[in-house]
Amino acid sequence: MTLLHRLPIDNAYWLLGLDEAGGRHVVVDDASFEAWAKVDTRNASMWLMRGSAIVHAIGWANRGDVEELIYMIGQIPSPERHHAGSTIREAYVNGDCDVFALALARMTRNTMVAITKSTDDEGRPIRLHQLIHAAVATGSYIYDIDGESDEDEWEASWSQNAGCWDETKNVVITRRRLESLQQGKITEATIHVAANAAWLIAGLTGQLSSKDIAVLAEQHGQDQNTGAAAA
Repeated sequence: MTLLHRLPIDNAYWLLGLDEAGGRHVVVDDASFEAWAKVDTRNASMWLMRGSAIVHAIGWANRGDVEELIYMIGQIPSPERHHAGSTIREAYVNGDCDVFALALARMTRNTMVAITKSTDDEGRPIRLHQLIHAAVATGSYIYDIDGESDEDEWEASWSQNAGCWDETKNVVITRRRLESLQQGKITEATIHVAANAAWLIAGLTGQLSSKDIAVLAEQHGQDQNTGAAAA
């Protein structure tokens, strides 16, 4: 198992671009995506990969900026077994946002934050706050499975989704606090699975170091020559 920041990269998601001339392009971050986006051919195609396995085709006719690409990735059915029946976005919005945030925080060394609700449905204060959504913050920007968001817009959106405004708070949070809110331990195994998707989101939003990007590019350069990617 290849590790980076104590997280595996063997099954990390990445993008494989194929051009009309038979060229292969490994996309792991915003810079490599921008280079690939300059390929001007009608027959270019792009695939979401998981390690050396093909996950899903991404319509090249719909190519746009990084934000649009992240949106399209989120609509792809999750290849993880315990997320069967969910899209990649649904898996890390409806259930495992805390695990995704932990993986993202570890690889980017940024701070975890969460929207929590302090009252019940009748407006009465509750001792154990309800977790609405967890993410990672740096400066005035928030990062989660949806990519990069302005902090104020992110907070307003999730407060609205929770059906409340004054009862929610955007707070810095720890793994122990997340486990307390979720009333259960978060295992390293589940963080490792979440890291598969988090590597690609972190790269596309410019949150990885040049060293990390080089390691990922080397790993996936090998992946493209093995298994389904070589087909």
